[in-house]
Amino acid sequence: GTPVRSQDIADFVVLGYSDVTYAYYKPGQGMGGGRPICYSVGGHAPHVTAPEKQSHACKSCPQNQTGTGQGGHGKACSKRRMLIGFMADDASHEVVAIQVPTLSNWFNPDNAPGWFGFNDYVKQLNQYETPIYHVLTRVQVGEAANAVRLNFAFAGYISEEMAKVISAPE
Repeated sequence: GTPVRSQDIADFVVLGYSDVTYAYYKPGQGMGGGRPICYSVGGHAPHVTAPEKQSHACKSCPQNQTGTGQGGHGKACSKRRMLIGFMADDASHEVVAIQVPTLSNWFNPDNAPGWFGFNDYVKQLNQYETPIYHVLTRVQVGEAANAVRLNFAFAGYISEEMAKVISAPE
């Protein structure tokens, strides 16, 4: 594959993450142009509130087929996942959201030791029965084939101070 050019690495405390969601926008509207006209949580079928359902099932939807994306590349219906947490070096522990690009869920383009796509990273933590919110997750932002990619690695356990913030009553 095309190697990832490392642009930035940061440690993040993941408090939670969403299932993969799908979203389809009107042609030419794009992600910045408002609400998607069809969307799904989990990628099985359009959500009941989707205003213009494109199919009865995501798997067979014409917008979820390779080659339907912009310029005939990728898919018109895009997948995404959100991570919620805070930057490890932020003393205020301000909670932020990070959008995980589609391919970052499944693979590490470089196959670099210790770095994973998000799904494999979570599997590694689960193998050791370690909740994701107990560890520092190192996030590498890079580029491969002109697309943003994120890779994930274990960077240690959270500090006692961070553990107090996570377990503090609201």
